[in-house]
Amino acid sequence: MGRGLPKITRIKKINKQPKQTNMKTFIHSILNRTSEEYEQIIFDFYVAYTKTKSLSVSDHQQLVSSQKLWNWYSRQIDNFESEFINNCSESATLKKSNNVLHREWMDIMMKLISLTPKNIILQIRRDARAERFQQTFQLHYYQSKPLYLN
Repeated sequence: MGRGLPKITRIKKINKQPKQTNMKTFIHSILNRTSEEYEQIIFDFYVAYTKTKSLSVSDHQQLVSSQKLWNWYSRQIDNFESEFINNCSESATLKKSNNVLHREWMDIMMKLISLTPKNIILQIRRDARAERFQQTFQLHYYQSKPLYLN
């Protein structure tokens, strides 16, 4: 993968057929990152995002480890990437430097902070609370049970 802006023909192809890999390749080139570095950036955003939505350290751990929340977050990232690609018209892309495009990408990605999937987060917290209750109940039950009944 070459550095710098892709050719105009590549941009036309992306605008006509917004395939996931083409979008990601275009964004990688703008950010001057490999796919692994880009995925790390997305994950770091996810950790920071969940931190803004968490109430405590244990709540943060529950949110970070939730597959449902990760799936929602990934869909939002895909939507924002599509929005970014759509904003990169041919003429604007030719005139803008990678730094300007990088700033625009960051601005679009920061919109995610204002979104909160309340139902998903509440369900994660309910599940965590139920699991803690069950563990506490089992611990209490086994500690209070005489050994000769085992």
